[in-house]
Amino acid sequence: MKKSTYVLIFLFVVAVHITYIQNGFIWLDHNDIQERQAVLEVSKIPTAFIIPFGQTSFYRPIVTITNSIDYFLYKSWAPGLHITNLLLHVMMVFAAIKFTSVFWKIDKRFLPFIAAFIGVHPLTILIVGSITHRQ
Repeated sequence: MKKSTYVLIFLFVVAVHITYIQNGFIWLDHNDIQERQAVLEVSKIPTAFIIPFGQTSFYRPIVTITNSIDYFLYKSWAPGLHITNLLLHVMMVFAAIKFTSVFWKIDKRFLPFIAAFIGVHPLTILIVGSITHRQ
């Protein structure tokens, strides 16, 4: 695909989800982020690989690390954490393009449509709109 196609996909996905950035904290965000149950001090980030996620028995070190870095950067400023969610989602859309082109024999002309579908699917409201669903 051309570089301009990637830029258009990026702009399209961001435009669809830009309204989530002004959302505040919802549901489990209060416990995980505001009460810092799924956040570590930056100096303790390596322990994310040996402790459970938040107040659960789940093993989610990458989520704990991204939550911790976000909290270090933004503190309790919810739009900052939503911006990170949006950027992670956009990266996933581009990873899906690569995944699709490697594992299936699909005409490369259809890849932008696949990316747009994945980027704006209604289920992405959970992924981008709620910090808790980052995992």
